[in-house]
Amino acid sequence: MENIDTQLEDEIIQHKNKIQFEVGIGCIGIMFNMLLHIKTLSISVTTRMTTNNDVPMLICHLLNIKPWVKLDNNKKYIFDDNSWKIMNETNNILPKQEAHLWLSLHEFFTSEQLRNNYEITQFRKKHLMQLQHLLNDCLLDQIPPLIHLKQSLYQLSLSEISGISKRPLIMEINAEIRSTILNSYAKRWKKIARAQSTYLFGSESYDIAKSLSETYEHIDNFETKKYLCANCKQQAKNKCSKCKKQWYCSRECQVTNWNEHKTNCH
Repeated sequence: MENIDTQLEDEIIQHKNKIQFEVGIGCIGIMFNMLLHIKTLSISVTTRMTTNNDVPMLICHLLNIKPWVKLDNNKKYIFDDNSWKIMNETNNILPKQEAHLWLSLHEFFTSEQLRNNYEITQFRKKHLMQLQHLLNDCLLDQIPPLIHLKQSLYQLSLSEISGISKRPLIMEINAEIRSTILNSYAKRWKKIARAQSTYLFGSESYDIAKSLSETYEHIDNFETKKYLCANCKQQAKNKCSKCKKQWYCSRECQVTNWNEHKTNCH
C-alpha cells in the first residue's frame, strides 16, 4: 500500500512539473507579444517588466540554461510545438520559444520606452555580456535583427556604468484601492509628502515636499464615473449581478425594470 501511495505521489509531482513547464513555455509567447505592443500598454506594465520583475535578467537566465532542451538515455530532446522531439544534430533550427526570447531581448534594446526605463547596473551588464558568445553566425542567419542586438551588447561592453541611479519616481493609482487611500489619508498629503521627501532624498526639502504634495492632491481631483439607474435615472450604486452591465439605485427599481431588461441580460 505504501509503494502504491509513493508511486501515486510521484505521478502527481511529475504531472505538476509538466503543467508548470508548459505554462512557463506559453508565458514566453505572451511576454513576446506584450513587448511587440508595448507602446499601447500603460507605463505601469513597462515598470513591472523593467523593475519589478527584471524581465531581461530572466531572459538571460533562460537562454543560458535552455530548459526546452533535455538529455534522456543519451538522446537529446527539444521541446517544440508542445511536445518533446528527438533533436537532430544536423538540424539547427531554433525552437519557437528560444526565438521569442531572443527577439524579446532585442525589443528591450531597440524600444525607446523600454530602454529608457531599464537601468543598466554592473550586475545586469555582467549577465548580458554572457550572452555574447551565444550570438553566433548560425543564430544570426536565422534571426537577422539580432545583429543589432549583438552590436548593442558590444557597445555596452565598452561603456562605463555609473553608480548613480537614474530610475524615475513613478506613481500608479490602482482603482481598486483608491477609496481606501482617500479615506485613510485625506487632508494629510502635505505631511506625507514631507515624510516621503526625507525617505526618498535623504534630507528634507521644501520644494520636493511641495511637488510631491501637489502630485498626491491630484488624486482628490479624480472623479469617479457616475452611473444612473436604468429605471428612475437617479445615481446608481449597484449593477445587475448577472450581466454586470445595467445599474440600479435599489432592488425595487431593478424588479420594476426587469421586464425591459431581461431580453438583454446575458
